[in-house]
Amino acid sequence: MYFLFGCCFLLALVVFAANKFKYNPSTLSYATAVAIAILPESLVAVVTVSMTVSVKIMAKQKCIVRKLAVLEVLGNVTDICSDKTGTLTENKMVVKKAVIGINEELIVTGAPYERHGLFLDRDYEQMELVQAYRTNKLLYEFMRCAALCSTTVLQVDADDVDRLTGAGNPTEVAIQVMSWKAELYRDRLEKEGWECIAEYPFDSKIKRMSTVWYNDKKGGILYLHKRRPRACN
Repeated sequence: MYFLFGCCFLLALVVFAANKFKYNPSTLSYATAVAIAILPESLVAVVTVSMTVSVKIMAKQKCIVRKLAVLEVLGNVTDICSDKTGTLTENKMVVKKAVIGINEELIVTGAPYERHGLFLDRDYEQMELVQAYRTNKLLYEFMRCAALCSTTVLQVDADDVDRLTGAGNPTEVAIQVMSWKAELYRDRLEKEGWECIAEYPFDSKIKRMSTVWYNDKKGGILYLHKRRPRACN
């Protein structure tokens, strides 16, 4: 056993000597391969040393590791391409198109959290939604549902009146921003007398969220829900 260990050490030393005792990852890899070939019993110790070297490399690069298994191969990695929220993306969404019924489509302009935006029809002609609400009841109901069937509330940014601020699910925020652009947002509807009297949070089984609103001035109850397209019936 000691004889094999001595041979292992000697051959590893020869590998380093052939490289004029200059350390680099390739030399360490060759020396490790020779050691394992001569003395398989030392595999555990060799792997431990290799992982330690990998950890040092990671520490220099200021990496954060979730799975320790990657430590074994990090030394061979030369390039890393990743999509991480906060580095390449901002965790923000925006509504670009709204489909109402079967035939009507609206193209929405503006960036995330922008208070104002334009609505275009299929021919890219600008639409005046406030005027369209008077004749297009379906459009009005769609925008009102988008504004009220949600738990996310946005406000005008105190530092920039052209932007909105608030927190919540990115999809919900995007829908609320659209309702502000459509000038039919939640705060405005509440000032008109609408009051939320019941709320049924999103259920992952039935893929639906519902809210119930009451307006004393109009004397009616409004039931709103949003759901996956195939189940909206």
